[in-house]
Amino acid sequence: IIPATAVLPLVNAAPTASVAMVGGTLVAPATVVLEATAQDDDGQVRRVDFYHGGAVIGSATAAPWRCTWAGAPAGAVVHARATDDRGAVGRSAD
Repeated sequence: IIPATAVLPLVNAAPTASVAMVGGTLVAPATVVLEATAQDDDGQVRRVDFYHGGAVIGSATAAPWRCTWAGAPAGAVVHARATDDRGAVGRSAD
């Protein structure tokens, strides 16, 4: 039994993210459009950052979550990080 005056901590679930390249096969160095899908079950996604290695290559602050990356090398691996309205961060797979 939980007393009526008890304060339960709020759990802020991290948003989820996935990222894909828009378009077909390109020749490097290329300019590519990256698009993320981001969702937050207990709030709102506020920002999506796109990364190559540890470097931010682009950001979006509204859907559609897209960025354009000039000079993408062959075989580049990217990921996205979605940040929600309470600061939780979720990361896509590489």
